[in-house]
Amino acid sequence: MGIFCNIEIGPFVNNALIGLAVKDDVPIICLQDFWANHRWPSNKKMLPYYKAVCVLDEFSKKLWLEDGFSGEIHVTGSPAFDRFAGVDVSAEHKRLRRLFKLESGEKVILYVGQGVPRHIESDKKTFAFTIEALRALGARGLKLAARPHPRAVETGYYAEIARGLDLLDTSALPFTENILPLADVIISSLTTNLIHACHLRLPAVSILLPDAGRKTLKDIGLDDFPPNIVGATIGIYEENTDQLRDILNRVFNDENFRNQIRQAQEKNFPLDSGAAQKVAEAILSLE
Repeated sequence: MGIFCNIEIGPFVNNALIGLAVKDDVPIICLQDFWANHRWPSNKKMLPYYKAVCVLDEFSKKLWLEDGFSGEIHVTGSPAFDRFAGVDVSAEHKRLRRLFKLESGEKVILYVGQGVPRHIESDKKTFAFTIEALRALGARGLKLAARPHPRAVETGYYAEIARGLDLLDTSALPFTENILPLADVIISSLTTNLIHACHLRLPAVSILLPDAGRKTLKDIGLDDFPPNIVGATIGIYEENTDQLRDILNRVFNDENFRNQIRQAQEKNFPLDSGAAQKVAEAILSLE
């Protein structure tokens, strides 16, 4: 019998379980939900105990090899993403618009926060930058939904920073991934919800300001957010609100631009990967 470790839910309980498994000589396989999060100190120290790891793609495999991992590496994708193959995004978009009583022509911008304790100041800066760009864009016909991180300990700054804008209250729906089809564009810094957006073929913007999201990336040894590299999401790297405003204008008004994003998403984030089956096979292959 082996232990299946999921970095996604946080390392602390997992690490305690791994310690017990090591004592009993139980094989351990790790499922990784984000490309380089094994490099966080709390995760990195556990690498020697993993017999195998399941990763998102070949790029993620390359990072593990660079870091000297000597166990088995299975490129499986994430089972959490398999369900998006069954989502009728257009139908969900219409249903959610009716639920929130949106008028024809109103655009919804969904901001996904990253306000966990160590990233609160970074998230505040990123959100304030986003709001400045929205004010420059003009608030008429725009609805903004701000979703805090599930582990956020502070959330009041969203309403404070966005004062005067038309905020959409989506708190009745507990899971952000169920809100995503409502959005005409999704904005965040670094979040798994941006990967969800790729699987749902929704335009998304990753804001990586030098002393915010970009700094977080450097902490785990990445130069850029991988979906930005392949054009599946759009990266913003400077405190230039005109650039974000122009990108949002193109998302709303330029069908060719949206199609380019969609094509990159379809190429790099397939919906028929069967990740759950691949992970199951990897687990069963443990000796």
